[in-house]
Amino acid sequence: MAIKLRYLFLAFLFFPFGVNAATQESVDLAQQMYVAYYGRPGDPGGVNYWADRFDASADLNDVLANFGNSQEYSDSFGSLENEALVNGLFQQMFNRDSDPGGLAFYVDRLESGVATLASIAKQIADGSSHPDLQSLNNKINVANVFTERVEAEGLNYGDIDITSVRAILIGVSSLSDSVATALGRVTGWTSGTLEPTEPTAKGYCAANIPELTSTRGNVYVFEVPSGDCVGIAEDNSPKKTIPLTILETRIDNDITENVSVQVEEIARLYLRTEGFNVGGFDLYYTFEITNNSAHDYCIDMAGDFLVKDDAGNVLDSINVFGNNSGPELFLNRSQRCFSPGYTQNYIAQSSLISPEDFDKIASFEIGRVDIDPLRDASVSSKAEELDAQMNWTIATSAPNYPALRATFTNSIGKDIRLDKSHHKVWFFDDEGYALSNSFVRLHEALGLDDDDELVEDDYVILGNGETFSLLDEVADNAAVTPSRATKIRVYLRWEYAAP
Repeated sequence: MAIKLRYLFLAFLFFPFGVNAATQESVDLAQQMYVAYYGRPGDPGGVNYWADRFDASADLNDVLANFGNSQEYSDSFGSLENEALVNGLFQQMFNRDSDPGGLAFYVDRLESGVATLASIAKQIADGSSHPDLQSLNNKINVANVFTERVEAEGLNYGDIDITSVRAILIGVSSLSDSVATALGRVTGWTSGTLEPTEPTAKGYCAANIPELTSTRGNVYVFEVPSGDCVGIAEDNSPKKTIPLTILETRIDNDITENVSVQVEEIARLYLRTEGFNVGGFDLYYTFEITNNSAHDYCIDMAGDFLVKDDAGNVLDSINVFGNNSGPELFLNRSQRCFSPGYTQNYIAQSSLISPEDFDKIASFEIGRVDIDPLRDASVSSKAEELDAQMNWTIATSAPNYPALRATFTNSIGKDIRLDKSHHKVWFFDDEGYALSNSFVRLHEALGLDDDDELVEDDYVILGNGETFSLLDEVADNAAVTPSRATKIRVYLRWEYAAP
């Protein structure tokens, strides 16, 4: 029969979590299903009800089918397409999207009636491996603690609480720091002091798990969940758009085909006035470049970078510098190259700018755009993509500040060597403005004070699935160069390790 959500919560009266005779294996399976299928911890009565059913039934799939038939499912997921339903399981268990092949496989099983969504959730969980398996186990462990505390303290846990409790598990990943943060939020929820969607007391963005949305070569793009942010929760820095003019396009003589490169005709200007003021502020100019050609080309800005006032006069006191923020899709970092159809933000920068000078800027002019072919095929190979995750959390060594951690898994079958400890990060808002930049560092993730303490083997990442993290332990974009970002680009720099 269909077990309605309201019945699951009332079941607490008859199946107390702490004294039920269900086996621990079935209790863990019930909790796993709540995490995977609903994205939340089970209520005590519901966990024990389903654990008893799992113990008593010889047909696990029949019990799973009943588990998945609830009012909560209808209210939360009933309107979604099958692709979104299956992908949601991956998000709730592993904080990532399904790979295309896996998505197609499970959608086919669902649409053909071979499997129910609940049984697919269990199949995905059973087939997981590190770091996905660690992420799922961490979520289950946090969920068990939550459920036990609800039972022990006799707390109400019903429909009205689902959104806030789901937010606790969203922040749990394969990283131990995320578990500590989540357990703190469990304590806050059970004590009635947690406001999960609010920023911290100091105005920092609340802990969340930015989602990997694209990878091109060594550029990893993450976006925060809707309503969340990284950095500070409120940013009043001024910004505006101005016309952008490129005076000349120079195409290398070795290129014989028709080249189509589009440079955006506006620039987005953001003056970062939050944080320190040492004689002025950093100003970022952002615009998009797209390679609409049929082949890879290296595209860069050159010549004079000038800003002008309303009358067309050059503002000589403002110096603009091109920033090495290009796509760097290729292992040869001197070639800032674009694949066909690829769009990337170009970022230029001025320093020590006052709000008065910012107000004077009315247009932006760049001398030329240079378009070159790939020069040396032996060093222009594109970086293979690593699996990646990100956490915006609380630094264990500095509890008053957030931390940004990026975690990568090398499953490409080849060993790689990171070329340094520091890796660049750029932060953007919803409108495409570049806000600030910082670094995530290998030595901080390893608990070291300085990169001088790293040894050569620390930089080598094995291609058999080895995982490594990069950490900004006291996040610069909250504490030093504060801004409110919703998109994060990590520029990972490495080369293939010699055999």
